[in-house]
Amino acid sequence: MSKKVIHLVCNQHFDLVWRRPVKWYVERRTKIYFLVLRLLERHPEMTYNFNQTLPFRLFLEEHPEVSGRVGALLQAGRLEITGGPESIPDLNMSSAAAWLCNIESGMNFWRREFGYRVRGGAMEDAFGIPDMLPAVIAHYYEYFKASRMPRPNRADVNGDFRLTGADGTTVRAISPGADFSLWGWGCSQNPDVPDYTVRKRCDVIRQALRQAGAKSAKPDSLFVFCGEEQLVLPQLPTLVREIAAEFSDLEFRFSSYNDYYDALPAGYWEKTPEYRMPEEDFSRLFTGCYVSRSRSKRQPKVIESRLFGSRCAGANGRIPARAWEALFYLQFHDALCGCHIDSNADWLAGRAAEADAALAGLPLAVPWRRRLPPLGGVPTAVLAKCGVVQCGDWQIAWPEESNLPQLSYQGRPVAIPQVVLREEHGTLWTEEYSGRRFVVPQSEAVVTAFTGDGNSCRIELHWSSRQRFLDKWPGFSALEYYLELSFQSDWPGMRVCFRPNLLGNSTEIALRYDLGAPVGEVKAGQPLGWRWRGSYEATLLQGNSFPAFEWVGGPAFAVFHLATPGWALRDGGLENIVLRSPVKRWAPWFPVTPTVKMHENGFREFQQLFWPSLPSEGECFRLAREYQLAQSSGEYRGIETALFDDLPDNLVILDWDGGRRLVLSEVAGFPVQWRNQTFKAHQLAVLDSSMISGQKG
Repeated sequence: MSKKVIHLVCNQHFDLVWRRPVKWYVERRTKIYFLVLRLLERHPEMTYNFNQTLPFRLFLEEHPEVSGRVGALLQAGRLEITGGPESIPDLNMSSAAAWLCNIESGMNFWRREFGYRVRGGAMEDAFGIPDMLPAVIAHYYEYFKASRMPRPNRADVNGDFRLTGADGTTVRAISPGADFSLWGWGCSQNPDVPDYTVRKRCDVIRQALRQAGAKSAKPDSLFVFCGEEQLVLPQLPTLVREIAAEFSDLEFRFSSYNDYYDALPAGYWEKTPEYRMPEEDFSRLFTGCYVSRSRSKRQPKVIESRLFGSRCAGANGRIPARAWEALFYLQFHDALCGCHIDSNADWLAGRAAEADAALAGLPLAVPWRRRLPPLGGVPTAVLAKCGVVQCGDWQIAWPEESNLPQLSYQGRPVAIPQVVLREEHGTLWTEEYSGRRFVVPQSEAVVTAFTGDGNSCRIELHWSSRQRFLDKWPGFSALEYYLELSFQSDWPGMRVCFRPNLLGNSTEIALRYDLGAPVGEVKAGQPLGWRWRGSYEATLLQGNSFPAFEWVGGPAFAVFHLATPGWALRDGGLENIVLRSPVKRWAPWFPVTPTVKMHENGFREFQQLFWPSLPSEGECFRLAREYQLAQSSGEYRGIETALFDDLPDNLVILDWDGGRRLVLSEVAGFPVQWRNQTFKAHQLAVLDSSMISGQKG
């Protein structure tokens, strides 16, 4: 009888920017890369896995003398790359086009430099598993190496399973079972504890291996050692031999994810559980990550726009490599989500500025007429704060006895967004509310500007207090904000510009909109725009799951945010959580909690667009950016998007030759009127660019 096999995979996950300075991470990675190469050469039975290309590529550029050794280990199957993106992006706020470029750039590097094909997909530590991920995995990879698959109020997913996306694509996912993984190479959950000696680390590893051996029931099982900042333990091969001698019917084998996947027998996958999306919510969408460091969230949006605009203009060959590299850093999950120290926030801003300068002068293509008014400039006429002003379908009425105007659209009252603050004691990954809140009295706001010229109108409100909050909760001491509302006669939306300056700890600030509909009728749109997910249960929009939606609305309205995406249904209203002054703690060992920049002190600007109804057929504006894989064939044809406010909401560019041929796809579930032609869901249309010249609508 053959022995059961426990496949031991050594995996290292690198954080490019997080809780330590970037320079520290570079030095740490270099030390680990050299240590791994030495271990692999001294122990021919050992294997090792990495999952990101950008740090490895930079290491090889700095140390080209090791390229031959790396290539030999890759070809021998002893060094393995899974996923292989340049960096592991946040999958909720990066555009699909941008993170597909991230994947392709990384995979092309290994194929070009070493003739190596990445077989398994992985998005280790990414904060979210969006609906379209299975389709992407199925296109690029043979299987998905899953990790951290939490579900709201349910046990995490462990072991192998099948994952089915919104379009019906099913992929095979391998994952270690419960008690079949060890984080930190025997270190504690606190990587800063200095008293974890080599002896203690060895004892931790022995215990984990013995426990896995005792629980092993399948012919082939997967056990994963995973490290982040911790150094690999050189004694590991000796420990494995020691524990293997204790089990006569079991082989502990250094392996790879590919080897484990290949060892699974025919018919195995039909017996594994299937998880269907979006019935299962696997996104780690915690409020803190998605409402901190607004600058770190805006920067990749800007660079994406510049990069794809230049590609559409046929200037792809002139785009400097450092501009793409900057985007890959800006996309990284701990960068885009805002959970990084101040020095790294400044470093990311520097990379964004370098990329912007590198792209200066390159052409930008927008081959269609602008449909969204810029809403810029200040109208010249100053209006008295009384009477009625008509601005298209909007009416701004200012009763003499009121300090604030009354808004209505087509005769329907529209409430001015409220400002709400709550006491919050959680971390960037958790939510713990005391129940105490403060709703800013709108009657106390001061109108600092009210201008209009018949075609546009702008209202600016100001509110400030630096004393009154000391008796609310200890961490909340001061708030000042400006709220600007803008209207144009030929455009049905209301632009909302919110500039708060919040001073305090353990305080969350949100803009609150009246629902105007039962909670069950509220709808939400995903950033990746695979489809409209329909009505949401209230539990998906509150509690511990704050989806990173780009728009939320109901029968009477829709709100598109142009900043950070934290939404919650609370007390019968919709709140967009724009800031969360962080937290009394991030984790017991996180060293950066109470800093000025992390608290977002100083004025920060957040822009939103209030739509008086959900977008209707033929009346779509590119507010929530949507992306779509090509549906015409099984091959990836290249996703291009301009990321501007010009393309109708339901259309994306799938292919453009830079000349007269443009391929568009409808994606959001509604037919789109384009030159009196209707393109049904997922139908491709090849258009002559003369049809969409600057004179065409």
